Amino acid sequence: MSVGAPGFETFITESLREKVKGYLKVPDDQLSIGPHTKIDAFSYGERVAIFLISGREIRITLKIHYSPSECQGLAEFKKVGMDADGHPDPEAAQSLFSELANILAGSIKRELLDLGYVVGISLPIAASAYDEILSSDQLHPGRLHLYLDVRGRSKQSDQDAVKFTVTVAVEPASGEDINRIRNFEYNPDERNQQSENEFL
Repeated sequence: MSVGAPGFETFITESLREKVKGYLKVPDDQLSIGPHTKIDAFSYGERVAIFLISGREIRITLKIHYSPSECQGLAEFKKVGMDADGHPDPEAAQSLFSELANILAGSIKRELLDLGYVVGISLPIAASAYDEILSSDQLHPGRLHLYLDVRGRSKQSDQDAVKFTVTVAVEPASGEDINRIRNFEYNPDERNQQSENEFL
C-alpha cells in the first residue's frame, strides 16, 4: 500500500485477481492488474460501486470506478445483458461491478476478522462519479491507500476489452491504530491449506 502494509497490499491484489478471474471470467493470460500511477490524480469513471467495511476500530472504503464505454468488451468474458447497440447494458454493468465489489469486500472482511477486527459490510452504493480525486498521503497521513488498475485484454483485437480502477482506503476509527494490518504477512500456501482443511 502507499504507506507500509505490503502484506495486506499483496493480499488485496491477489484476492482481486482471483475474483476477476472467477467472477468476470477473464483468463489469466488476458488479465493485467497493476498500481495506479498517481495516488493524488483523478480517477476517471462515469460510475462507481462503493462498499464500506467498518467496525469500532477500523474503516475501509472499497470502490470500483468504471465507464461503460471502457467495458464494451465485457461480454467477451461474462454473459451480461446487452443494449440495442450490442454494448453491455448500463444497469447490468452496474450490477456486475457491484457484485464484484461485494465479493472482494467479503474476502477483506474475512481477513479482518482473522486479524481480530470486528467489522461489517454496508449495502452497495451505486453512484455517478465521472471524475474523482484520489486521496493523498499528504492529505491523510493516518490512512493506508491502494489503487489498482485492472485490464482485461481482448483475444480478438489485443486491445483492452474491459478496464476499471479499484481503490481501497484504510483508516483507524475512534483513535485506534491499524498496526495489525501494517504487520500482516500474506502467505498464500498457508491460506490454501486452511481452505482445504475447512473443506474437509
